[in-house]
Amino acid sequence: DRKFFRQSYDSQKIMAELADSLRSTTSLPHLCEQVATKIQTALQTEGVAVLLRDEATGDYLSGYSCEYNAGDGKTVACGQQFRLPQYTDAVARLQETGQPIEIEPQPDGNHESDSLENSVECEALRQMKSVLLLPLMAKDEMPGVISLGPRLGDLPFSREDKHLLMSVAGPTTFAIENARLVERMIEDARRHQELEAENEQRAKELEEARQLQFSMLPKAIPQLPHLAVAAYMKTASEVGGDYYDFHLSDNGELTIVIGDATGHGLKAGTMVTAAKSLFNHLAATPGIADIFQQSSRALKLMNLRALYMAMTMVKIRGYQMTISSAGMPAVLVYRVADHSVEEILIKGIPLGSMSNYVYREQEVELSPGDVVLMMSDGFPERFNRKGEMLEYAKASDVLIENASSSPQAIIESFVTVGDQWADGQPQDDDVTFVVLNVC
Repeated sequence: DRKFFRQSYDSQKIMAELADSLRSTTSLPHLCEQVATKIQTALQTEGVAVLLRDEATGDYLSGYSCEYNAGDGKTVACGQQFRLPQYTDAVARLQETGQPIEIEPQPDGNHESDSLENSVECEALRQMKSVLLLPLMAKDEMPGVISLGPRLGDLPFSREDKHLLMSVAGPTTFAIENARLVERMIEDARRHQELEAENEQRAKELEEARQLQFSMLPKAIPQLPHLAVAAYMKTASEVGGDYYDFHLSDNGELTIVIGDATGHGLKAGTMVTAAKSLFNHLAATPGIADIFQQSSRALKLMNLRALYMAMTMVKIRGYQMTISSAGMPAVLVYRVADHSVEEILIKGIPLGSMSNYVYREQEVELSPGDVVLMMSDGFPERFNRKGEMLEYAKASDVLIENASSSPQAIIESFVTVGDQWADGQPQDDDVTFVVLNVC
């Protein structure tokens, strides 16, 4: 009797210590090991396995298992991995009752009369040598199951043993949920750090791409005796799709190009780089239509998928200007003679769309005091907080009001009007201007 009461006292003490230690345990593997070894020591079983519900499959998988080594009388870890499927009678009974259930000894091998689910369950219970299953119940779910093997000496589990197990089931369940919460917090923190690192790397790459793009813009703007020129570009993102460039031939002919790639960002930046290279190579070609055809054919061969480059190009020699366009807004020419604005709109498809498209050119005679405005669609298609678009007509009004100013001042007026219209609404497209003042 003294031996019986002593063992009972020891079991209660071990379980109480286990419940107390679980309050400070946040490592799930360590927690499972504590629970299995303490229960095995307290109740003297052949083995204990702690199974945790896998959140992906719903099955119960080994968290930790141990067994009694008869050779030295010590508890050792069991390397075997167990799996108890969620759709089994044993799991259903545990979830329904929330109480320990006793398991009949499982025979070796399969029986032809067994269903697949039943045979899988029997095999899992047989491998664990289960004679008692303890549910670890939360509010509406069962995050874990503890499997106990036979007691040493073939002693049955008493009612007091089951009460003792139930006394640690609650703290164990709480500890498992807490440990999983800590794991999720650690995982979230790790992912957050990875995301921050990725964002920092991406921001660095975008900044490098932005610097590269701006480095491709002309370092100096040509100024001819009869022409004053200014240019401006502001991208909507780190890397824009707008582009402008100049080429001054030995014979004094000035070629100006302004382009707008589809979209913005790195893909548009790729198109800008290609367009820059083609312009450097072809700018001296006499005919703009020929330049467009060769450029479009080259871009088509690059197979840039849905990337295209809308473009307007002008060639000015003396007071004669030649214009061609590939899907860009009209070029506006302020006529000082009658203080009016002439819209020169030449229809054409963006470069890279077709290989053999025939582009048209138009000759325009300029006079001293005239002003030429080339722009992308970022200004007229800018939106305010109400979702209203600025419209193209506003560009003509702004040009008329400021035509007597310098090219740089004219551009500043356009920028101010656009910002006032947006009223803090973020710019959603690149904005580019090139202004020529004929002297």
